[in-house]
Amino acid sequence: MTTSAGLGTTKRWMAVSSGPVRAITALSVLITATNVAQALLIAQVFTRLLGGGSASSGVSSLIVIALLVAVRSVLLWARESQAAEAAGAAKAQLRAAVYDKLLALGPGWVRSQRTGALQTTLVDSIETLDAFVGRFVPQAIAGLLSAAAIATYIFVLDPIVGAIVLVCGLVVPIVPQLSRRLLTRRMDPWMAAYRGLYAENLDALQGMLTLTVFGASGQRGRELDARANSFSKDSIRLSGIVVAYVGVVGIAIGAGTALAVGVGALRRASGILSTGELFAILLLTRECFRPLRDLEHAFHAAYPAFSVAHDLTAFLATEVPVNDVPSPVTSARHPSWAAARADGALPKVMAPSLDFDRITFRYPGRDVLVLDGFSLRIAAGEHVAIVGRSGAGKTTIVGLLLRWFDPNS
Repeated sequence: MTTSAGLGTTKRWMAVSSGPVRAITALSVLITATNVAQALLIAQVFTRLLGGGSASSGVSSLIVIALLVAVRSVLLWARESQAAEAAGAAKAQLRAAVYDKLLALGPGWVRSQRTGALQTTLVDSIETLDAFVGRFVPQAIAGLLSAAAIATYIFVLDPIVGAIVLVCGLVVPIVPQLSRRLLTRRMDPWMAAYRGLYAENLDALQGMLTLTVFGASGQRGRELDARANSFSKDSIRLSGIVVAYVGVVGIAIGAGTALAVGVGALRRASGILSTGELFAILLLTRECFRPLRDLEHAFHAAYPAFSVAHDLTAFLATEVPVNDVPSPVTSARHPSWAAARADGALPKVMAPSLDFDRITFRYPGRDVLVLDGFSLRIAAGEHVAIVGRSGAGKTTIVGLLLRWFDPNS
């Protein structure tokens, strides 16, 4: 399978979840709309009360606010349900592709991989799609659209305050992108260390009897302890970077809110803004930053998916070690099989034999030849024992017989 085929699989599982993702995006926009409507109604109630209006004049607004809260609760429930459906559909599609790829690669390829590293890549990695598909992708669309619409409305109320909100709001999506390169440099080695540590611990558990028999369990334990400490330090450094960019985003949101309210108050004192407009700016500024803060949280939760996507794509693009195409040599040497292919019937009399004819073979990714010019013929009914030192190629011969691999020549 080529790299383009691996990317094609990625596009297919994204297409499977595209419908639910669009639904989540629409629900997120509606949730923001209820928050905005609620903020405007609250500003209206405060304006009436400060303007000398009676408390009863705001009853209808309070009823509408209560209805908005109820509607928002239903929308939040629907969004979470759609998020689970979208993530489940994407993971099911990707698991099917991974399973098909494993069948195509065959047991020989699987035996050449470390169990722990393979399990981490093919099981744990797929689980990271939950936050990516269910949260980050729809929130990236809905958050930016909602924030832009609210900032535009504030800009209409007052261009100076609107510009402040817009500038501070741009920091929220830009900072994660600026920190992404730094995070990638840390995240990729972190994932590699995670896979390695998992594989090492699994190997130690599977080989506990051997380690105990040879008195090596203590030494192996100390090696795993040192590796775990190194992984812990890498995790702390990665967390430090995440905390730093989260802090910058928090400062930008807090500064934007404070500046917008402060400048709005000054312009109210100057008579440029009305009391109602000031209350609207106060409440809408918070609602403008809310979807951006949700986007920052979604980015943080989904970031591991960016790193593991490369590993999954590389796995799906792994070259299949067996080319399952009918061999013209086989047809030429066994005319009865060629005739069987022609008329669709198997020959009645066959005398099967096993033939290795000057086989050369090395395992994928290795330079050392396991078999070099190996020839062997086993006639029908013949019993043959193959003996040799460890690493001589006995298991490889059986693997070639079972078609786990094809010979290089």
